[in-house]
Amino acid sequence: MKPTYKLHPFFDEPQPQKRICDKEGCLEEALYKAPQSPQQLDLYYWFCLKHIQVYNSQWNYYRDMASEEIEHHYRSDVTWQRPTWRFGCNNYKNSFFIKDPYDLLERNHKISTRQNSPPWLAPNTEEAKALKLMELTWPLTKDLLKQKYIELVKLHHPDVNKGCSAAEEKLKLVNRAYEVLKKVIR
Repeated sequence: MKPTYKLHPFFDEPQPQKRICDKEGCLEEALYKAPQSPQQLDLYYWFCLKHIQVYNSQWNYYRDMASEEIEHHYRSDVTWQRPTWRFGCNNYKNSFFIKDPYDLLERNHKISTRQNSPPWLAPNTEEAKALKLMELTWPLTKDLLKQKYIELVKLHHPDVNKGCSAAEEKLKLVNRAYEVLKKVIR
């Protein structure tokens, strides 16, 4: 049998002290912890079972937040408070090619020409038809669009054309094209 050596009681494991419930007037043992406030989630109150149930039923993390703050909190929780980027902003296709500054391989040429025009500018899209109707080309600015719109409205307005129904129909098309392009430019 192996002899056991007992050191001085000073070196013995200290007995954990029992916590008493933080609720005023309660002397029961506190086994349950609860955060003190939404801003201090790492500081706790200690309660007995009866008082933790009452505290939890009254706890509201979002109590003092505005609705915009709550919405922002929900959205950031989706990505665990990490930054995000929109799809398509980083041109990952260029990263798969060899760096070719003199375009000797002619691979990057196809990608770079595709980047100049937006993807919605395919020939049969509503936006492309609106550009054609307004006699504009891409790139487009708000000022240029508004200037061209005013010019076409003055040209096709029914009061100027003495009630011509063709001019009235053309004006309706111009108004629709203007609305479509306004949404694209933003």
